[in-house]
Amino acid sequence: MATARLTKRIPDYIGAVRDARRSYALMGQIGDPFGQNIAGTSLGFLALLRRDFRAARRRFEEVIVRCREIDDRLVEGIAHYHLGWIDVQTGNLEQAKYRFGEQLRVSTDIGAVEGIAFSFEGLFAITAREGDAEAAGHLFGAAEALRERKALFWNRRFAFHTKALEEIRVGPDAARFEEGRSDGRNADLDDVVALAFNMVRGT
Repeated sequence: MATARLTKRIPDYIGAVRDARRSYALMGQIGDPFGQNIAGTSLGFLALLRRDFRAARRRFEEVIVRCREIDDRLVEGIAHYHLGWIDVQTGNLEQAKYRFGEQLRVSTDIGAVEGIAFSFEGLFAITAREGDAEAAGHLFGAAEALRERKALFWNRRFAFHTKALEEIRVGPDAARFEEGRSDGRNADLDDVVALAFNMVRGT
């Protein structure tokens, strides 16, 4: 996979883009929409890393259209997740909530546990920015526990929520965050999913 080049000690970003473009073109030539979705997701991710939000958004929106044509719900959820982070980084938090909510909806429908953890982490970052440290901790703790139970680990180099985590842990609401985090780690998953959906709906 093209993005595997980024995990090297010295990341090969140019090589990753080249490989993803080749794969995208090849999948289009042989008529493999699923393969093209995977390559398109890689291209969108690479554009997001370089903060080319317009290009990244276009890629992920194209992926969602193709996903719905072939009922590829897993990759659709991944695309919503990345669109959510584009919205976070461009200051559109309400739209980001919608995107993370869509990822959560898709992930719970198909039983994609890692997608649920990703959506919690996205909503954690928004909630932390909005100043609700306890709720932010609850979401983060639930995601943390879910990853540990299922052995789901995410390369910290690509974890978009890291900045929000560092900020809240050294800020004035750190104690409230840690209380919520402890509660979230021990919470029933269905309860946290319900809490997250309520956040998305604004209730």
